[in-house]
Amino acid sequence: MDIGKELAKVGERAPMLSERHYLDISAYLSTLLQHYKNGDIALDGAVDIITDLFISFDAGNISEIGNTVKFPEKIPTSKKAVPEHGGNWPSKTGNPSGGNRSNASSFDN
Repeated sequence: MDIGKELAKVGERAPMLSERHYLDISAYLSTLLQHYKNGDIALDGAVDIITDLFISFDAGNISEIGNTVKFPEKIPTSKKAVPEHGGNWPSKTGNPSGGNRSNASSFDN
């Protein structure tokens, strides 16, 4: 994609993002997708990150976008942020989920 040609198509209004922004966003999203491909981040985590960029753009917070996409190495991966079992931890007593597990809530009382 020729960023210059795409920016020229914007026409009557001044673009909110510079060519540097577009290059940084491209590198950032490439890194994000590579993390997803490698299993370092879950799909919902990747979508959340992209959604946050859109929210910042919609709010006109271009400096936040610029500061975020400059540092793709700071993308949080799920291996750092989410437990391996997604919060559904295996039983330490051998009981199935719920049942007589001490950490399971019961509605039978």
